[in-house]
Amino acid sequence: MKKLLLLSALLIFACSSDDSTSDDNSNNSEPIIGVWNFYYYEYLDQDTNTWVSDIGSQGTYSQSFFENGELLFDFNNGSETYTGVWENLGNNIYRIETNKGYIDGVLFEEEVVVGNERILFYCDDNIMRWDFGYSDEPENDQQYMSKGSYNPQDCNEAPYNAN
Repeated sequence: MKKLLLLSALLIFACSSDDSTSDDNSNNSEPIIGVWNFYYYEYLDQDTNTWVSDIGSQGTYSQSFFENGELLFDFNNGSETYTGVWENLGNNIYRIETNKGYIDGVLFEEEVVVGNERILFYCDDNIMRWDFGYSDEPENDQQYMSKGSYNPQDCNEAPYNAN
């Protein structure tokens, strides 16, 4: 009977040990994968050398990045979409390539646009800051997005320039 209890205890310990390993692996996954919702945009006004916020001018906007390297940008609940691919180049630089644009499901543009963009993550990878124009003039336009249903007001790590 003691052998049976000892064997059961070892099996329970081995299973709980396996669970923690799988949790560790899930924490190392690519942070960009998922659906991201726009909530804030700011840019550096070159004339006044001040940061300006522009909340809401983008309308409803989401970005979806899939594990297979594909992406979907969705404006105004599907009225305008773009498809393409993404790749993590390392050091927070992502290659983003859009190749097709649709309005109300009808193809209107078939042009490849490629950018190497700096993308930073905050608040346990729930906030994404996309630095547009990074290769030309670093950090002149910054778009902030929250992952899924995450409330961006729950995050106090994300750096904003405009006040």
